[in-house]
Amino acid sequence: MILAYKDSRVVGSFQAAIGRYYGLERQFHVADIAYAVDKEFRCKGLIYFLFNEAIKRLKGVKILTAWVDERNLRSRKLLIKLGFEEACKINEFIYSQIEKTFCNFIMYIGNIDIVKTKLKKELAKINYNLYEE
Repeated sequence: MILAYKDSRVVGSFQAAIGRYYGLERQFHVADIAYAVDKEFRCKGLIYFLFNEAIKRLKGVKILTAWVDERNLRSRKLLIKLGFEEACKINEFIYSQIEKTFCNFIMYIGNIDIVKTKLKKELAKINYNLYEE
């Protein structure tokens, strides 16, 4: 997990779980990712920085997977911009206690080499340090 702080407050996070079980075997070339950025810091490039820092640490990972609430258009657009493809949609997958309803989720899959290439372009636009092996 990687955290971004501002004044002792977490304003962004990125986590990856490597080696999930798919079938009977753990798949160590697959990382399931999740991320969040505080509303105040969205659209400023922080998510690209968090992605970059995480990818530097994902040795041996070839495939990234992410589950996104269908209504989260910003996250869906981000993943597509970084080369992810929609793999499947599961209706009424998660129950929201706040909204008292079931939510649809979409699974995205990305090849880490494609994500790295697209991430470099986005980072160059905002002058962050680029990914280096």
